[in-house]
Amino acid sequence: MRSCPRARPRRRFQESEAAYDREIEIEATDFALEGLTGFTAKAGEKIEFKLENKGKAEHELEIFGPDGSEVGEVSPVKPGSTGEAIVTLSAPGTYTYKCGIADHADHGMKGTFTVT
Repeated sequence: MRSCPRARPRRRFQESEAAYDREIEIEATDFALEGLTGFTAKAGEKIEFKLENKGKAEHELEIFGPDGSEVGEVSPVKPGSTGEAIVTLSAPGTYTYKCGIADHADHGMKGTFTVT
């Protein structure tokens, strides 16, 4: 009797490292940024910030680390469009964000979130 060769198990290829850990959806209107209330993250997390512009003016999202230096930005987004950026939140502390276009931050398009 001939024996059949054993079937070899198929190898599963490991998926490449994820581009980000999670996605946060933010809506920009004239003049508010919604979606970051209560947002927290862990140091080292990679977050995709997705900014949907539902306003009539162009908006962006600038993110600053605890030391005040810019750590990432969703570039200006035209009305009706969406932009995104992947940002690594490296250090624990209080981060700030704002729309850096004209005086939008002065009109309320700013806030903070905590990284632990």
